Amino acid sequence: MIKILFICHGNICRSPMAEFIFKDMIEKKGLTDLFEVASAATSTEEIWGGRGNPVYPPAKEELAKHGIGQTAYTDFSGKRARQLRKSDYAYYDYLIGMDSMNIRNMENMTGHRRDEGKIFKMLEFAGINRDVSDPWYSGDFRQAYEDIELGCGKLLEKLSPDLLSEQGIKKYISGEILEKYGGLLSVLSETESTNTLVKKMGAEDAPEGSIVIADHQTGGRGRMGRQFFSPEGTGIYMSILLRPVDLKPADALRITTMAAVAGCEAAEQVSGKKAVIKWVNDIFIDGKKTMGILTESVFGGNEGIRYAVLGIGINVYAPDGGFPAEIENIAGAILDKKLKDGRNRIAAAFINSFFGYYGKRNETEYVQKYRERSMVIGKNIRVIASDGEKNAKALDVDEECRLLVEYEDGSTEKLSFGEISIRLT
Repeated sequence: MIKILFICHGNICRSPMAEFIFKDMIEKKGLTDLFEVASAATSTEEIWGGRGNPVYPPAKEELAKHGIGQTAYTDFSGKRARQLRKSDYAYYDYLIGMDSMNIRNMENMTGHRRDEGKIFKMLEFAGINRDVSDPWYSGDFRQAYEDIELGCGKLLEKLSPDLLSEQGIKKYISGEILEKYGGLLSVLSETESTNTLVKKMGAEDAPEGSIVIADHQTGGRGRMGRQFFSPEGTGIYMSILLRPVDLKPADALRITTMAAVAGCEAAEQVSGKKAVIKWVNDIFIDGKKTMGILTESVFGGNEGIRYAVLGIGINVYAPDGGFPAEIENIAGAILDKKLKDGRNRIAAAFINSFFGYYGKRNETEYVQKYRERSMVIGKNIRVIASDGEKNAKALDVDEECRLLVEYEDGSTEKLSFGEISIRLT
């Protein structure tokens, strides 16, 4: 979540106007869960007996002229002036003043300089080196609004070249799939684990096709209980609830196979890079793992699969500072630099491709595509099972998505998801 504090002298004109103009912008783009926005004053002139004054009436009138204040999120009727605190510097990501005097006071009050990277002047986001017009002296609230609107618009452009959002993803989902599943999509700024959340939804009879996507996971999970590194602002962490009542428990591997092909196609569509699959659930680009898939099924006795949760974690960008030491030689990213709507496009491309295969899951087109993208077929591998390790050669992937291997003694085996992991030699 990006935290922004707008600041002016009294917090009754320009900074609350900025707060609610920016809120209006992000609400219209469906980005409200990705930002925390507030405003404050450098002085106490509009605070009496510990209680701040409301937004100045002419400022309210100017906001209302532009339709701001009509929703619960942009309702400024309860806004009261409050003073900037020293602790705000640590809490907020951006402290944005309206004029040069605000900046000097902000530096003195927080003990931090502008060149440290958190304190900004409103119009510098638009490349303009002047103050926001002050209507307290000019009486021109229209000009103040225009200055602030310009600065807020450019600020949002700076902060949102690739913000995950429900609205941003939906505009790239194909019509038929959007009509069927679009209303079941939700995007969260943070959750412990999307798979854990969607498993709970499955138990509570949520409909098939429910999709949860998070910008950040605090407890992301991979196969065999491994942690899945899920930093903020760089990846896509998605889980989809499925109710494939026509599939037997032994067929659950097909869901992972479809997802692997869909993940490759999504990455290739947006990046132009070739993606390959390391059986059964890892996707590599340029020799580095960029996606991991975790499918968890709940069985209903003789009824087959009651529901399944398909989870996929996608490293779209490398995190600031790089990947943690324990995975830095393994993990990679799909894109080398920020791309406008890159994450939204990849998420939508995956949804489009996966549901395309899932809707025709009794056909096996995806199995051939999986074979074509396999990075293990024909390679010497090591099969790691609970009873030890064996050297083998990967021969093929069969129609049931199992990996056919030949051991050094000439014997063969068909390997299923959950029994082994594969390590290339």
